[in-house]
Amino acid sequence: MRISLLTSLFVTGLVSACATVPMGGSGQASNGDAVFGELILGIEKNILSINTLDGLSCSGNYKRDTTTALRTIALSCVDGETGTAVMTVNAPTAQLGYQRATVNFKLSDGTSGELVFGVLS
Repeated sequence: MRISLLTSLFVTGLVSACATVPMGGSGQASNGDAVFGELILGIEKNILSINTLDGLSCSGNYKRDTTTALRTIALSCVDGETGTAVMTVNAPTAQLGYQRATVNFKLSDGTSGELVFGVLS
């Protein structure tokens, strides 16, 4: 019984350490369309996804970096387009400890836009 309890606590700790945290965001594309996105924040790798109701769906991976507030992310889209997103991460807010991130993106077809993730003040 004691070994089973210790094993259970160990496995629970491992799962918690590897958990990812999703954070939603929204904004607007250069053509006026609403844009929504998600940041999947993980231990080793993070994922940015950008989508519209008209079918735009792009994503990119980036490594966690606490040494700079600026991150450049290569994007690839389901329709074959590619692009770049530049994410600026602001300091955590005193209220909740969350960060706020602003993402500006530009795709190879000329589509661009901005999204805001996190706590809005």
